[in-house]
Amino acid sequence: MKNTLLHVELVVPQAIETPKPNPHARFLQSISGFRDHRALGWGAPGTTKSENMGRIAAELAPDADGTFLIELAAVLQDRLPSSESQHEYVLSVPDTQGRNPKEMCFSNQMVRVRFLRNNDPYHLICPLYRLKEVREGKTAAPTDAPFEYLRTVVATRYKLAGHDADDALSTDLEQHVFDFISRVNRVLAAHLLVASEQAGILTPSYDAGSFDYLYVLLSGANPANIRSERLGLSLFRTSIVGLEYDAEQTAEFSDYLSGVREPDDAVLLVRSAKSYLEGGVLHLALLQLAIAAIAG
Repeated sequence: MKNTLLHVELVVPQAIETPKPNPHARFLQSISGFRDHRALGWGAPGTTKSENMGRIAAELAPDADGTFLIELAAVLQDRLPSSESQHEYVLSVPDTQGRNPKEMCFSNQMVRVRFLRNNDPYHLICPLYRLKEVREGKTAAPTDAPFEYLRTVVATRYKLAGHDADDALSTDLEQHVFDFISRVNRVLAAHLLVASEQAGILTPSYDAGSFDYLYVLLSGANPANIRSERLGLSLFRTSIVGLEYDAEQTAEFSDYLSGVREPDDAVLLVRSAKSYLEGGVLHLALLQLAIAAIAG
């Protein structure tokens, strides 16, 4: 069967009028800057940090109630449908038990602006209607810095308790990340039940392994003092240098690839289960382990 190839001219998003301030998500309406080669990441279990490494966001003091406000944001893999032409919108989304609704904010207006600063790569994230500020030289980026249209971006907020920001992030951040992803999946499931195939939603669900990074905005007693960070959910995914095989591993890889050596299905299932575990998808990890036990 012959397949026809065509040139396709893509329709680009148009900037909406500047909306009213969103009290539930600053990230979707602000201009936030990030250094490409720096991110937050979790150490291995039992890891301790030397005091000379300093404290994360040491300049932030906690609010009067001893908490910090954190905003988590993610760039999804698809462009989800907008609600009645509202390209920025807020949804009240329950948790996995159908309780404790939380306001989650979505935007189909976000762009990423890339540039170099002292030969170090950076990028800005901002809504399309604020791109003119970049073009007018009001940011750290050059006025002609290239930009890319992002798929749907989602953001929501949590409170973290701690005597300082580092303590708050270390104690509570991980559980909030998994809550955030589970709520994204609840929204996605509702879209899959309503959206037509033409909506082009190709991702059935998300887990921690689906994202290279989450974006983080952190503030404390002074809401105008905001720390911008990126969080790498797995250093395996955020690493930009690949592992190298030695001669023995290269030969073994070649044998499996050519079919000289038969694969061990149980090993493949266990490795798959470990990936699901690291991504927080426990039910699929259990399924893979059960199949591995039967296969073994």
